[in-house]
Amino acid sequence: MLTIQDAIDWHRKNAKICRDIANEHESRYGVQTLQNALAAAKHHEASATGLQRLRNEEAQSEAKERLRALLEDFET
Repeated sequence: MLTIQDAIDWHRKNAKICRDIANEHESRYGVQTLQNALAAAKHHEASATGLQRLRNEEAQSEAKERLRALLEDFET
């Protein structure tokens, strides 16, 4: 089963590949390909960042729930 971390890693890997292509000399790929690669790199970087934020928010939510449960146990 894939995890959010797997998706983050996949997007980061693809962002690096696209960024490497975008940094190539235009005579190798052509201007349009380099522009497309740069746009794809930005997409993958943004997707990885969004997924990272989602994972962090989920972790914070879970931690708050555990703390709330501990406090309830302490009060009883």
